This record gives sequence, structure tokens and C-alpha cells, in this order.
Amino acid sequence: MSFGQGTCHFCSPGETIPLASASFSSSSCQTCEAGKSGGAGGWHDCFECTAGKFAPAGAAECTSCEAGKSSSADFSSCVGCEAGKFIDGGLCTDCPQGTYSTPSSPSCTACEVGKYNGNEGQETCQLCGQGKYLDFTGAVAETQCEVCPIGKYNDNPGLGTNCFYCQKGKYAPATGYAECKDCVTGTYALNEGSTECTQCEEGKHSEVAASEACSNCDAGKFTDFEGAVICTLCAGGKRSGQGASVCSDCNEGTFSSPGATSCETCNNDQGFVSKGLANDACEYCGPGKHANLSTQECKLCVQGKYSVGGVGECLDCESGKFNSNDGASSCSPCEPGTVPNSATGCIECTAGSFAAFGATDCSSCNGEGQYSNERGLAACKSAPAGTKPTSNRQDFENCAAGTYSIGGADSCTECEAGTFALAEGATGCTVASTCPSGHYVSVASTPSTDTTCGICGTGMVSPGGDYRIDCTWCNGEGEYSDVTGGNACKTVPAGFKPSYTHKGLEACPPGTYSTGGTNECTSCDFGKFSTAEGSLGCTAASICQAGTYIAVVSTSTSDSTCNDCPSGTASSATRVQHYTACGGGTSSPECREKGSILANDHEEVALRCCSDISKPGWVRRPNQNDPGSWCSIWSESDAWGACQYSLNYAGSVDFCASEEARLCTKAEVEMGCAEGTGCPGMNGLLIWTSAAETVNSGQFTCTPCTGDGEYSDASKMSACKTAPAGKKPNSDRTGLELCAPGRYSVGGADECSECEVGKTSQEGAVGCSSCIVCGTGKYKISDCTPAVETQCGDCPKNTHSLSGATSISGCKTCDEGGYSNPGSGYCEQCLTGKYYDEPSNECKLCPQNTFSTSGATDVNGCEECPAGGHSQPGNGYCEQCLTGKYYSEPVHGVQ
Repeated sequence: MSFGQGTCHFCSPGETIPLASASFSSSSCQTCEAGKSGGAGGWHDCFECTAGKFAPAGAAECTSCEAGKSSSADFSSCVGCEAGKFIDGGLCTDCPQGTYSTPSSPSCTACEVGKYNGNEGQETCQLCGQGKYLDFTGAVAETQCEVCPIGKYNDNPGLGTNCFYCQKGKYAPATGYAECKDCVTGTYALNEGSTECTQCEEGKHSEVAASEACSNCDAGKFTDFEGAVICTLCAGGKRSGQGASVCSDCNEGTFSSPGATSCETCNNDQGFVSKGLANDACEYCGPGKHANLSTQECKLCVQGKYSVGGVGECLDCESGKFNSNDGASSCSPCEPGTVPNSATGCIECTAGSFAAFGATDCSSCNGEGQYSNERGLAACKSAPAGTKPTSNRQDFENCAAGTYSIGGADSCTECEAGTFALAEGATGCTVASTCPSGHYVSVASTPSTDTTCGICGTGMVSPGGDYRIDCTWCNGEGEYSDVTGGNACKTVPAGFKPSYTHKGLEACPPGTYSTGGTNECTSCDFGKFSTAEGSLGCTAASICQAGTYIAVVSTSTSDSTCNDCPSGTASSATRVQHYTACGGGTSSPECREKGSILANDHEEVALRCCSDISKPGWVRRPNQNDPGSWCSIWSESDAWGACQYSLNYAGSVDFCASEEARLCTKAEVEMGCAEGTGCPGMNGLLIWTSAAETVNSGQFTCTPCTGDGEYSDASKMSACKTAPAGKKPNSDRTGLELCAPGRYSVGGADECSECEVGKTSQEGAVGCSSCIVCGTGKYKISDCTPAVETQCGDCPKNTHSLSGATSISGCKTCDEGGYSNPGSGYCEQCLTGKYYDEPSNECKLCPQNTFSTSGATDVNGCEECPAGGHSQPGNGYCEQCLTGKYYSEPVHGVQ
């Protein structure tokens, strides 16, 4: 502060002057000591701070302590309360029971859950002990701690919540547990909070303490009581699965070792059995015995069977061996031709059967061509040529007439078509006789009879030379035969035609002619005629000149007659038929110069001309001069230029005409004709037209030969011809074609028919013949087609066919051990003691000390003689050394 002269001043805040004085200066102000305050100034003393406040030196006033602190003893600063105390009225006061405080705490804190405090002024609370808990705050005594209930525990002092559940595998049987007990081995606790442990059920165990579950006994073990610690192995002969309380017995036929999870089946096929239940091992069936599957016992082998032990079934004695006792461990051999018999040893085979060395049964002689006519044969015999085995295979018999055999066959073969065998026992067939020329087969050969021939009648011929030939009709164009026994058809001479049956000749009638070699006589063309029979040609009719007319028209059998035109008439053209006055006068220039045809207006049409009549195949009626005739379809064709028209059709009038004229149609008459085309005439209209003008549609035309088998091969035909046997019309029906190979025709058909399956024909055939059948040892290289005969080839080496095969697959391979040459009808079988040699294609002897039954396919089929046996080359069996002897190979004999 500042002081002025002669003026008193206050000390600054926090300062004081202890004593009043007029002579004090500013330096007389003293700072208040710590713990005291001097106020705003002007005081003569400092004031001590009250509780809860403090003042540093020179403080104008005391300041309140911050929360949790109180004044120091000298009030110069604030200090925290000690632990266990709190500020109350600015002073540190002891915390009450159930609370506590830390140093400098502004207040006391209630004891947390799990803790309590029974004294005042405490820095901490005490923990509830293990096995107890306290779930509220501010507890003042230990008695307020609760004990844990059963099934629960607390191992942490001061637990503020409820106790913990015992873990699985543990338990708490009473209250206040600090920790749960472990379940002992053999027991378990499945759930948390258990108050006791449960014993393991039967079939389960527990080997460790504190288990929450028991384990199933492993497969092969069991336990049959509760609380088991370990499981026990199943005894031998028993088994179990997982969790078993008891072991099951093994079924009969099975076994097991101790601790087995399943039973094993005794291998009956290897001679092991197991009788009854719960077997810990299988019984072994030794020599002479076998394992019986159904009874699970070792059974003795019955007679005819043996065992070396360790088998499920006894074996049949080897081929050719036998035994007569039960329980045998081996068998003894039988001789060839005999077989084992359980009662008597070896017995002979009966007739009709055989037994090779070592056979167990007699075999029937049912091979191709085999038989046996005596007992005890080691191989069957083969039926000789001309015979076959009897039905019981105990002998052979002759082939019947009509059949044959080359030997070694089950049946006789019927003679093929065209061959025969008259007597029994034939080894082959004879070719049937062929008929000579002019003859035919009246009775065909059968397998047992020859051909019978007959003579061809008139009208038929035959070239002969075939056992199947028929006579052929001479029905070809211009053919005939007027003799019996003819070998070829004759050709019709000029002036004639064949009779209807082609058995003779007929002269051509007047009006026709023939140049020879045709079936029909030809009508004379229009304007020609013939008056005599047998004409070779026709004569041209007389032509009426200008100024004359035809009084009598020529016919095919007579000439025409010409008369002069009478006075008052005119004719300027040739061949004018009749005459008439042309309307208005006979001197009409149209009538005289051009010629006309007068048509009655009531007539439809008096004439039609054929279109393109010169084309072959079109025909006209043979007689154009018949009254009312028309130019229409008939049977013959002609090449003339126009149809002749009728002179005397019904209702006609006389008229004059030229070749260029035609009749008007009724429609034309009614319509009228164009100017300048005609002149009025009597009873109608007189017109003319050019010969080149096209004929109106709808007029009559010549009709083609369209009937089945019809054709026309010449002009001026009055009727269509019919195709003869072996031929058919060509495509435009102007001639004939021969039937192609493989086809035939009996005549009168548009097409030739194809031969049926199994038949064929040559060109121009009238029928089909049977195909050739391939003979014995042959096969078809190609099937008979309608146009080609069968081609046959030899069956290959080591194959055969008895009656001819339809293909090479029909050539049957020889049975095992058989062989044949190419083209053979049968196979030869290597007999006993021999074998087939492929390179040489023959049978060779088996080597010394070997043997073979019939049909050995190679040298390996020659079997070695058994111990003590011997044979010479080519033997079918081995001889056995008798008692007291042995076989010595170097000297090839028995010692």
C-alpha cells in the first residue's frame, strides 16, 4: 500500500498492525502467519482459521478444504483423513460399523457383498469365509454370511453372490462346501450341482475319478454289475458288441478267441467244423473225412469217394478209379471198357456204350455214326458206308432205298433231286436219266426211282438233255409244230398263219396276205385287195379318173368299178364317189373345182378321221365300207393317210366329194359357214376344206394297245396281239422283249414274273426251275438268285457237310479228334491209341508207354501210363504189372 504524508492508511489484505500508533509507516504492516487470515486490511490482529479451512501466510481469508480433507493442526494446509475416517463438520470422524474408508476418503463406503465390518473406524471390511456367501452390502457381523447349500460350493472368500454349482463329475452332499468332491471310479455325475454320484450301469465302466459319464464297454468285453471300474474280456467261444452286459455264445459252425467282437465261420471247404455253441476253436477233418456243413461234424467219405483231409466234400474217385470202403483216402484204377462200381469194383460197359481208360461212367455211343455191339469196349465203332447205327446204338443197319451213307453218320442222306438209289445199303446216289430231244419228263425221278420220259405232242417241242425238262408250246411269233417228238418249232411260210393251237397251218383268206413268220395274216390296205387264199401280197385297186365316178367301191377282196358321169353332172377329181347337183345348178364352180361333201342338217357327223394314224400302235376297223361304220379302235394298225368314210350311212344323201373334203358337223351347219367356203346345196350346206386342216377335238381316234399283254408290231392291224409265253410288250408296245434271266411269263402279261425263292430261269423263260442243291462236302458260295444258278464250293479242311450246306458256316467243324480233307462229307476219327497230326492231316500212333481214347486232338492227348503201367505204340490202354512184377522201361517189358 502507499502512504501519503499526514494521512493514515489501511494495511493490505492479509496484513495487520498489532498495536495502534500514529507514527507507523507502511513497513509497520505485518503479514498474517499461515493458519490465520488478516481480513480486508485495517485490522490490528490476524484471525485463526476454523475447522475445515486453511490459510497460507498473508491470506486475507481462510479457504475451505477440498472434499475428503480437513485442516491441519496449524490450519496452514488441508490434509486427508486417515483410513477408517471421514469428514464430519470439517473434522475426521470414525466410520461406523458396516462401512470402511481409505485414506483421504470424503465419506465411508458400505461393505460390499461378500464382506462385513463389526468395528468403527475400519480401513477395510472382512471377507466371508469359503463355503459361504453374502449377497447384500453394509453387513456388520460374520453371522450375516450365508453357508452354500448342498450341490454348491464357494472356494473364493468374499463371494457376493450365490454359490457355484458343482461341476459335472463332482458333488456336494452337505452345505458350506468350499469345493466339491470328485465322484470315485465306477460312478459319475451327469449334471451340474449334483448332491451325490451315480453308479455306472451294467455294460458300462468308469476308470477315472470325477467322470461326468460312464463309457460303454468296448466290443469283446462286458460288465454284468453296476459301479464297474473296468470291463472283462469275453471268454473264448463268445462275443460282444459295445456296451454289453453279457457275452453271447458263438453259433454252431463258428468260433471265437477271448475278447472277440464277432464269431468266425469255420471253413468247411478246408475241412473245419464246429459242433454246438460257444466253441473257441474249429475241429479239423483229417484224411478219409470231410466237413459236413449241415451237422458241423467230420463225416467219413462214402464208397466211390476219397479225401486226403481238409476238405468240405469228398472227391469222386479219379477217372477210371474206385474204392469199396468208407473213409478212403485214395482210389484204385479200372481197366479200359470198365467203370467203377461201389459194390463190385469195376464192371464192364454194356453194348451201346464204352469206357476209356480212367472213365467213371460208361458213355453212350451217341457220337455221329457211332455204335457198340459188344461189352467192355474202350471205344465206339463207326458205322460203315451204306449203313447207320440202330436206334439203341448196339449195332448198325443198311440205309433204305433212296438214301445213302458214306459211313460214320447217324442217319442216311436222301438222294438229291435228279439222283436216286434203288437198293438198300447204298454208298452213293446215281444221276437220274435225262430225256432225249422231242421228249419230256412224264414221271420225275424220286430218291428211289429213275426218270420216266414221254413224247411231245404236236404244237410242242423239247430239246431234251435234262431230267427236269418240259415240252414247250410253239406259241412264239410265226411258230408251229405239226409233228410229234419235235425238237424245235417251225417257222410259218409266206401266205399262211399258224392254226389256233399252233399244231398246223392255215392259208390266209382273200383280202389278207402274209410274207411268213407271223401269227396273223395282214389285211390289205385301203385301196388294195386280194382275191385268192394264201396270197403273198395285195393288188392296188383301180383309180377312177376325172369325169368318172366310183360305181362300185373296191373292197379288200374285189377291185373298184368306174362309170362315166351322166350328162348334167361333173367330176373334176379322181376317186369321186357318186355325184349330185350342187345347189343352184350342177355347174357350180365350187362343186366342179374343189369337190364337196353334202351333209344332211339332221345328221350329227358322218365321218371322223384318225389322228396320226401312221403311228404304230393305233388301229382302225378292218372293213371301212360297212354302212354306218366309223374310224375307231380295232385290232390292227395301218399307215394310210386318211380314214375312208361311209357312202351309205343312215339318212345320207348322194354327194360328190374329193380326198380333201369332209362332212360338216351339225353345229357347223346350224351356225353357217364363212363366206366363200361353199355354196347352197340340196337339203343342206355344201362346203369344202383343205386336207391339211387339223381335225376337231372329240373326233374318233385310233386306240392304243393298252390291255394286259397287248402290243402291235405292224401297221393296218385289225386287233392287238397278245404277248406269248416267255415274252412281254416293250415300253411303247410296238414289239416284244424276252423275259430277263430270273423272270418268266406264261403269256398275256405286261410284265414278267420274278422266280420264287429257290428257283431260277434263263432269258425268255416260260417257267422257273429249282436251284441246284450243293452235294455232300459242298457249301453254297452264293445263293441261287432268280437269274444265277447256285455256286458250290468244297468245305474246308477239317470240316464236313452230309447233305450240302447253304453257306460255309454249314460246313461243320470235325468233332474233337476228328479230321477231313477239303470237300469231305464226313470226318474221320482217330481211333484209340492214335492222335491227330495237324501238319500231315492224318492219325499217328501214340508213343510207347502212352495211350489215348478215340478222338485225341494232338500228341498231348496221348496220356502217360500211370505208375506200374506200360503200353506199345498205338495202344488204346495201358497194361498194369501184376502182383510180384515191375515195369522196366529200358528193356520194354515186365520183369
